[in-house]
Amino acid sequence: MVGQRRRRLASLFAAAAVTAVVVPVVGASSAEAYTYTGCRWASGRVTLRNTDSANYSGATDAAMNAWNGGTKSGVYFAKVGGAANVVTDDYNLGNVGFDGGTYNATSCPGGYLDNNGTQVVSRYNTFYTGGYNVSQRTSVMAHELGHVYGLNHSDDGAVPPCAQTKLMFRSSDHRTIECAIYGPRTDDLNGVNARY
Repeated sequence: MVGQRRRRLASLFAAAAVTAVVVPVVGASSAEAYTYTGCRWASGRVTLRNTDSANYSGATDAAMNAWNGGTKSGVYFAKVGGAANVVTDDYNLGNVGFDGGTYNATSCPGGYLDNNGTQVVSRYNTFYTGGYNVSQRTSVMAHELGHVYGLNHSDDGAVPPCAQTKLMFRSSDHRTIECAIYGPRTDDLNGVNARY
């Protein structure tokens, strides 16, 4: 009787231990931080013309390759020399509070960018990025190309620890300088893959 009672108690403790381990894992929700702008590309090949100066061109190529190497969405950037869907450049926009910008990525009839002609411009603001190294410039353009894919900023204003910071986090100081994030993180890639 004592032996049966001990075995039954041991089984109850074992079941409780398994339940304690399994329930939090099963009940956990994913911490997806990605959000979308209103537009997405109608087809997989998005042409990109890099019109950056020599000091920026390599960073743009690295940013494009970081996205192309990470997404499984079927939407990818194809570098071209002529007419393109996306044009990148570097320009001194002055002391405006941001080191890069993407323009026209949220204006799309029917919710789609149609892959015909230049519709989106992604730009470095050299007022700030003139002092950045190549990796930091890559981070700026990779962030802007995330907007080209249709990703919005992935924050609610709170500054997360570096391990939880996404490429699409709003603050370049935190993302690029403090956390050294130079390409898309898992959540950024998940956002693109879920979008397409």
